[in-house]
Amino acid sequence: AFGAVATGVVVVIVGATKFTEGAWISVIAMLVLFCVFALIRSHYGRLERKLRVDESEVPVAVPAAVSSEPPRDHVIVPVDDINKISIGAIGMAREISRQPCTYSTTSSWPSSFGSAGHVPYPTCHSCS
Repeated sequence: AFGAVATGVVVVIVGATKFTEGAWISVIAMLVLFCVFALIRSHYGRLERKLRVDESEVPVAVPAAVSSEPPRDHVIVPVDDINKISIGAIGMAREISRQPCTYSTTSSWPSSFGSAGHVPYPTCHSCS
């Protein structure tokens, strides 16, 4: 906290004394960058809320896809969170393989979805 206050005081003093000598360009550039970064952050927040899936909507297990051909492809779906995109990716993997497996790419996995590294969809031993 002390470092932030000290930095703020220095910025105000230097900005005020050098404002007429061209520091106004830096001040405006910092404000513009701050606004752009805030807009990007709010966009990611809206996107996350839009893609979020309730735990009640997540199926306990995905049944194996039925195919008349013998399985040729082994499909691994990396999943970092349960959302609409990951559920769609698992559905697409089921289209091309009878037994796709999933693997969590994050260590901060919600405890309600099981242990870290395991997704509540079929997993294979080679993924664990």
